[in-house]
Amino acid sequence: MPFSPADLLNAETATRLRTIIFYRMQMDLMGTFGGLLTSEKRTFNRLMNEFIASLPDEGWEKVLIDEFNEIVLKTILNDKFDASRASCAVVGTGIEQFLPPVEESKEEAKEGV
Repeated sequence: MPFSPADLLNAETATRLRTIIFYRMQMDLMGTFGGLLTSEKRTFNRLMNEFIASLPDEGWEKVLIDEFNEIVLKTILNDKFDASRASCAVVGTGIEQFLPPVEESKEEAKEGV
């Protein structure tokens, strides 16, 4: 199935695309689209549209993942990588509950505890 605009709603796909385009623009790979100048946004959009148009109808996910992985291995996780110097520009603040909620006993519910 070919790449569609709906595929951009997938966070992993969008992140991979952004990383590939930022790499081609020689920008900070951890940057955000909102942080670009207007002229850079135009360039970003043009390059992204060209990249998407070049993807095959079948197997585009593999092409996207392979290019993303190559960029990450070449520019980030290479021989010069020092985890102690790495930083995260974006921090997730959403709280997810991984354990099932604790149900209160019937007695606690009656007492309003």
